[in-house]
Amino acid sequence: MATRTGPPIAPVLHRSLLTSLLLITGVMVVLRSGDSGASGTSGNQMLGYAFSALSFVLVAVALLYLKPRVPARRERQPVEEYWSSVTGTILPMWFVMEAASVLAVVGYFLTGLTVTAVAIAVSIGLFIWYGPKAFVQA
Repeated sequence: MATRTGPPIAPVLHRSLLTSLLLITGVMVVLRSGDSGASGTSGNQMLGYAFSALSFVLVAVALLYLKPRVPARRERQPVEEYWSSVTGTILPMWFVMEAASVLAVVGYFLTGLTVTAVAIAVSIGLFIWYGPKAFVQA
């Protein structure tokens, strides 16, 4: 059996997801800043609130339903062994959190509402907070 060398895949994947998320957020915010469209219309407000609510629901699902399924690292358990044992449970949590962030970014791009900007900040902030370092400390 071949032994895999290099860093564990989960932390590398988290960094990659975060990098792409920050890039798309930056691009969408810059594109939106040049738009002076009517963001105060009733349809846009409803759309913005819907995207924000869905984003908050996905963050709640990730943290309240998926995160408790990720086992804690045992004392003296090697980090590489820990990552190989939790990859199947931690990746769905991170994918749902990233989806929440992307929905908030799209909502902000379409509407420019403050509530969508708050949803962006909350979802990306929690995605960073519950990154690899939050799980490997034993």
